[in-house]
Amino acid sequence: MLVRDLKTPKAGASLSIGVGSMNDPDDLPGLAHVAKRALLLGNQKFPQENGFAEFLSVNGGSPGSTVSEDYTTFTFDVAPSSLYEALDQ
Repeated sequence: MLVRDLKTPKAGASLSIGVGSMNDPDDLPGLAHVAKRALLLGNQKFPQENGFAEFLSVNGGSPGSTVSEDYTTFTFDVAPSSLYEALDQ
């Protein structure tokens, strides 16, 4: 889900995937939680550790995520003018 209105102070995005803690392998309990946190460590295009969270903070927003038994949800909010750059990250 994407929400953006240039007349409001925040824009946001949310993505849910159908994989949660019940999908963890028996020999790797907690894997879903580790994977959720690993997304903030950077990637090939944006390698700075915590760069996404810092970008959001500088642009009036913050990240969020939750892991349940059967799904994982990633969310963030940010200034509307920075939404597309945040999505790229």
